[in-house]
Amino acid sequence: MAELLRHEIESYIDHNLHNPDLSLERIASSHHVSVRTVQRLFAGTGTGLTSLVRKGRLQAVRRDLADYRVTHLTIAEVAAR
Repeated sequence: MAELLRHEIESYIDHNLHNPDLSLERIASSHHVSVRTVQRLFAGTGTGLTSLVRKGRLQAVRRDLADYRVTHLTIAEVAAR
């Protein structure tokens, strides 16, 4: 059960990286669990939730910077996305 919920949360994060309001509280609320439950789910993974969000956003920026379809954007515009 916990593994399934963790996977659902990771998927939710991946699909909402563009949202500047993505937070622990929003993630917990979206999954109808407490903030503490989400924290416990990720406590033993070696990667905290904040790190997971940051890593996902950095990977998206790296992917966009390498994408020829968005070469018209500045680095600041890519980062803002």
